[in-house]
Amino acid sequence: VSGKTGSPGAFEVKLHAASGVNIGSRMATLSGSDPTGSGDYTYACTPSSSDNCALSRNTTYYIHLRAPNAPTNANNYYTISTTTSTGETRVPAANGWNFADNGRERHGTTWTTNNHVLRIEVAAPPGPSFVASDITATTATLTLTGKGGGWWLKRTTPAGGTCTAGEGDYTHALSSLDAGTAYTYKAYGDSACATAALHSVSFTTPITLTAGSVTGTGATLTIAGHTGQWWYKADAGPDATCQGPVAANTATQALTGLTPVSTYTYSAYSASGCATANELASETFTTAVTVSSLGNSRNGGAIVGDLAGNAYKAAAQFTVGANSGGYDLVSVTIEIDGVNGNTGDLAVAIYSDTGGKPGASQITLSGSNPTGAGQYTYTCSSGCTLTANAKYHVVLDAPNASGYNSHYIWERSASSSEVTVPSSNGWSIGESFEHWGGAWRDVVPYLKFKVTAAAK
Repeated sequence: VSGKTGSPGAFEVKLHAASGVNIGSRMATLSGSDPTGSGDYTYACTPSSSDNCALSRNTTYYIHLRAPNAPTNANNYYTISTTTSTGETRVPAANGWNFADNGRERHGTTWTTNNHVLRIEVAAPPGPSFVASDITATTATLTLTGKGGGWWLKRTTPAGGTCTAGEGDYTHALSSLDAGTAYTYKAYGDSACATAALHSVSFTTPITLTAGSVTGTGATLTIAGHTGQWWYKADAGPDATCQGPVAANTATQALTGLTPVSTYTYSAYSASGCATANELASETFTTAVTVSSLGNSRNGGAIVGDLAGNAYKAAAQFTVGANSGGYDLVSVTIEIDGVNGNTGDLAVAIYSDTGGKPGASQITLSGSNPTGAGQYTYTCSSGCTLTANAKYHVVLDAPNASGYNSHYIWERSASSSEVTVPSSNGWSIGESFEHWGGAWRDVVPYLKFKVTAAAK
């Protein structure tokens, strides 16, 4: 400011958007003191629900100076210093900022171009950043930095998001996202997310391919986030050439003919030929090992439940193979010889070994209650790790069996032999036990079951 004449009243400094070559809508009113004479005066932009201080890159703006309350009956005005040079000083030197070589002025209601180059300085730190990171198929993290004041967030794609409050530098964890879906979140300066968005960020969650129900020779692929046809191919084995298509809106594909204790990488593709450019997702998994006595002939059974008023449990010991990382238990299959009376639920668990007999429960398995003779499979969903070279016991119990002689019968084997896949995987089946009268007691011959596990 080079001078003040008369009593011009309040001095206003405003930030406006550009509308073509003209001054557009007001974005913010800056705060500072009215000039009292010649000198440099600084005016600050403070973000609020009514003041938007965010400047977009490569965009034109106007600094609007005025004294709206100056009396019109005399000379009452501020004089703004001008310069004959159109050069600017940029810090850093190549930051891309510049001033126009002329300005705009208004007499009455009409803006006109003038040749004045005002002496002015604009300081702007890098604006707030709004980024999405740590993106998975179902989660992501939104981070807002450098804003100060209030933030409010809203998902606009897919539609239906709600306005969520944040304050200052803010990290917001997103969950329950859908795989293979495009999302847009916007940041607002008001609590209703009703004004123009200050910033937005878009991202797409990845399509995923997972392998489940892994056995020694098979598995099931499941794709998420893709609804069209898809093809699949492995790096080795029976599916080493492009397979498919799998029908649209079909998420699963069964795999067969795999080799036990082998690692496979399967990829899913959006087009025939399984070209790299069309890859949707990939999954690596290791097929399981098994140890089983199910193929042995029948020789009676062990009681699980009530027999003559006594509560019985039964257990079968097995030894884990030598893989250094241990194994993830996949499932246990039991051969049931019969069901008598009101048995209640069958509890299937893995117990530790203490002195050659069942110790404490380690893993709980889930599955359906047997309804008659046959094989029943029980799976592990959490805490499934088996330690290499350790002994464990498969334990069956029917704690809610009600009624005299209400029990399950776990079929016994006519021999102590087992079948392991592969043949030298280090697993083996040991002794079997019944529990009644407060103690575990040896059972001869052995019980019939199969353990399936994947090397870690």
